Amino acid sequence: MKTYKAIIYTALNEKILYLPAVNYYFGLRPDCAMTDCEYQWTWKELDCFLKKESPEEYSVFSRTSIEKRIGNLTHYSESEIRNELELGQFTLCFHPSRKCNLNCKYCFGHSDYLDNQELSFDTIKKAIDYMLYEYAPYGCKYIFDFSGSGEPLLKFDLIRQVTEYCKEKRQEIGKAIEIMFCSNLTLMTREMADYFENESMILLGTSLDGGQETNDNNRIYKNGKGTFQDVKKSLELFQNKKFGIASTITPLNQKVDEIFDELYQLPNVDCISMRYIREYSGSAYDFDHFDIDELLLHYEKLCENVLFQLKQGNFDYLIKLINGADVFGILISQNLRKGGSAPFRCEMGKNRIICGPDGKFYSCSVMMGSKDFCIGSLAEGVRPDLVKKYWERPKDKIPACKACDFHQACGGECYANSYLQYGNMYTTNSKSCQLNIRLNKLSYAFLEHLKRTQPENYQKFVEYSFQISNYTTTNTALWALVKWSTVLGKPLSYEELIKDINPVESTTEGNLVLQKMRQRIPSAESYQMDLSVTAEDFPIPGISVHKRDKKAGGIEYLLVYGIKNKHVIFEGMSTRGIQEMPLKQYLTNISDIILL
Repeated sequence: MKTYKAIIYTALNEKILYLPAVNYYFGLRPDCAMTDCEYQWTWKELDCFLKKESPEEYSVFSRTSIEKRIGNLTHYSESEIRNELELGQFTLCFHPSRKCNLNCKYCFGHSDYLDNQELSFDTIKKAIDYMLYEYAPYGCKYIFDFSGSGEPLLKFDLIRQVTEYCKEKRQEIGKAIEIMFCSNLTLMTREMADYFENESMILLGTSLDGGQETNDNNRIYKNGKGTFQDVKKSLELFQNKKFGIASTITPLNQKVDEIFDELYQLPNVDCISMRYIREYSGSAYDFDHFDIDELLLHYEKLCENVLFQLKQGNFDYLIKLINGADVFGILISQNLRKGGSAPFRCEMGKNRIICGPDGKFYSCSVMMGSKDFCIGSLAEGVRPDLVKKYWERPKDKIPACKACDFHQACGGECYANSYLQYGNMYTTNSKSCQLNIRLNKLSYAFLEHLKRTQPENYQKFVEYSFQISNYTTTNTALWALVKWSTVLGKPLSYEELIKDINPVESTTEGNLVLQKMRQRIPSAESYQMDLSVTAEDFPIPGISVHKRDKKAGGIEYLLVYGIKNKHVIFEGMSTRGIQEMPLKQYLTNISDIILL
């Protein structure tokens, strides 16, 4: 008789049961007497146990058979994932400068594979155009990331040039484009601060490894002086601009709870991202010198601090953990949705690529310059034969991943880390795997504890997690208005539209769209289409309102060019070009509401 592994463990005073076969966890009753252990149970035994020890979660889980759940996870269609990612957010990375005014103790900037070439504006423009029009023309949002191996503020004039160019492109395609970079901020001037303060397109980050004592032990000037006070002064130059803080966790300082709390107190901080050092040289900073038990104790303290702050009404404490690229924050957000499978560790070679100063494309920003990570060039484009390996799921290719109980919750070993440590992309680091497993287990316990002890805050977090998913796309009302007005030859300004459209509630968005249309066509009105509509009814293009279900994303706006032979000619933000659909089918499946 078929049996299933069930892992029972205790963390944060919560007893959790994890089912590896379906990547699903259950919070058990606090008085559950089962010993922490691994069990092999038949489904009948599991069914009986869960019904008793986790009745609420069981009622949700049992609506779908375990066989179907397993089938959903083991079925992998590369074409389906490709299609989904093609319509998503895309990131193009650059290293604007290879130079830096600091001398951080663990810097990888002197690695052999990184050259000293400087990036030109001409190369950047060509790479941006390639991303927008050839590599990802159907993407719903674009990020141009200037965080690299040097200090971006050394290229302040270049950043201004690129910003103006991206504004032109944003107006042209009607989609969100953002520029982001992480600076050490020590070169920030009043002039620079004023410029960044008024540029909503630019997202800023900085690097700090904790409070002054912690940070100044690692991040120093070439004369040995620490940087903390200068970075803090730069942060204080801003009024409204918020910063993400990137913190490198090393074996010399594993107190993630204290680091997070120290950084949380700084002004104008939007999110805090703590990530582990990439160091495999055998030095004191080497990743293998981490004490996993000690590190997990501090993560448990971090969880306790977050839970305490939430109880005090400080929801912001949790938000700053999950808003960025923090290792643990990502797991908390990811594991809020149970029963899924992480197909990849990251977007490298797929929705995230990098262009080097020589015009060559690479799959990973960390490995820019390495021939083994080169995937094409501006002259030939990204080559399918070179990116093929990045579409193979690491956990399907690496034996250690395939044998791991948590392989559905993990996208596999980081290709760059494996290469830097072992010279290939497919060798796992046992300490990294152990850390990832234990952090996943801790995130399950954190979420179950929050749900059990603070249900209102748990629900607030669930709602917030769905809200932030909208950040990775462009508001379709914004796109439709820009495209519609451009077709008319009377373009509405993207820059002005975004101020009104993005903050508006979806319930009033339709009225606002109509108001904006009336700025160009005073007679614009809302109509209901039926089968009698003809080409003569479309003297100008219109905007169609597609009311999707809430799960699919609410309301979507489409550009309708007209009617031809009882077919609707239309375009959506993520449709692959202009589409034709029979009028009856369009009215039934898409929309019968038109703004014209």
